[in-house]
Amino acid sequence: MRPGYNSRGYYQYHISTYLHHSFELLLKKSENMPDWVPQSSDDLTFQAYLAGLIAAEGCIRLYNANSRAHALLHITLKKPKLLRELSMIIGGRLYEVTRAWRLVIYGKAAVALLRHVDIRHEEKVEKARLVMDHAGERWSNVEPLWLETVNRIKVQVSQYKAQARLEYIRKHGTLIVRKLDYRRPRYVKRPGLWYDGGREEGEVHIQS
Repeated sequence: MRPGYNSRGYYQYHISTYLHHSFELLLKKSENMPDWVPQSSDDLTFQAYLAGLIAAEGCIRLYNANSRAHALLHITLKKPKLLRELSMIIGGRLYEVTRAWRLVIYGKAAVALLRHVDIRHEEKVEKARLVMDHAGERWSNVEPLWLETVNRIKVQVSQYKAQARLEYIRKHGTLIVRKLDYRRPRYVKRPGLWYDGGREEGEVHIQS
């Protein structure tokens, strides 16, 4: 595991691992669902595949509609064919969003689907549990629970990013600066660091 910079403007950890050659079929990318995944919602392999999609590209949430907590599950990908095939199995509606496509499942159908998949992503496990336990209840009772969970997750994510940033500095002695918007290059000096304010993306050099 090593700290790194994400081009979206934050620091994160990169984890690398060696895989046995038998995992090769899992690494192949295509515009459709893989041939080795049975197209049946009751199949355990399909459920594991779906759980992985939700963990990597999914969103689970509760929202207020008519003063009740309603469930929503969506998966966002740049692969409309795959999502269309998926919708034939699990239902839902397909929408085109900015530079991607989104399969959205609402209400009781979302709750039923979450009960069938074994999600391992910690954040989504917590949200799925809230959805399954409280969908349909009065929003005024559910909202504090939902907001507490969402805010706690945000704090944890911020802590991980901050820790990755510190470790990146210790290892490289520099910080990446993103989208510095100045018309002319200029150098700004501060105690302990300097940066070239004229670059669109550059480095902040930590002086020892």
